Amino acid sequence: MPERSRGPPAGRRAPSLMTASSSATALLLLADGRLPAGGHAHSGGLEPAVADGSVRHLEDLAAFLTGRLATTGLVAAAFAAATHDATATATATTVPRDAVAAPTAGGWPAGVTAVLVELEAELDARTPSPAQRAASRAQGRALLRAARAAWPPVPCPVVAPHHPVALGLAARAAGLHAAVAATIAAYHSVTGPAAAATRLLGLDPFGVTGVLARLGPAVDEVGARGARAAREAAPADLPAPGAVRLDVLAEQHRAAEIRLFAS
Repeated sequence: MPERSRGPPAGRRAPSLMTASSSATALLLLADGRLPAGGHAHSGGLEPAVADGSVRHLEDLAAFLTGRLATTGLVAAAFAAATHDATATATATTVPRDAVAAPTAGGWPAGVTAVLVELEAELDARTPSPAQRAASRAQGRALLRAARAAWPPVPCPVVAPHHPVALGLAARAAGLHAAVAATIAAYHSVTGPAAAATRLLGLDPFGVTGVLARLGPAVDEVGARGARAAREAAPADLPAPGAVRLDVLAEQHRAAEIRLFAS
């Protein structure tokens, strides 16, 4: 008969699969467009771009996503990582899973709360379009609620934070690193519009997947740049690349009489 396993030698701990698998699952959940965080309802500016004829084919989509990644994606990556870094060494108090009706700033020390409020203000300054600010906060509020259901406590000084701030808080609560939060933020900046393209244009989903796969190295690079900026810069000095075209598209979309997506 084979010898029965006796466990690890004395003084040594057996390798834990729980931590690794839990982290991997958390990453997959936060990156999944099916997470109930409202992402499926937003096209990231693609719907108005389709409406004005500037995005019609896979090549157009690739160019649109590349530009969005380099602007909105970089900002989101930096702010998600900065939020994570601001809370990484602090202790959060318990927040009710359905705490979405009122701010819960009391869950963080005063210094952390001040940084989170500053990050919110800096994101406002980098989002001149009222429509884009509303879309970011709607998704942030939904993500915060999902995070509280999965990994409480997740306190936040505002009811509806910008999406990158909510993502940084969620990643921290889930035990993920700041660099992972940054990469997820960069990834979301292209996957949402890509998914919308299949619905709006009827593009070949395999072709769209190919576009996203070819953007993979750029997504990784933007995530790394965002995480590095978060480590090295104060909130006011985080990346602020302009995306005037996206601002204009967002306002055109808000005024449209017929639209499939919220933004």
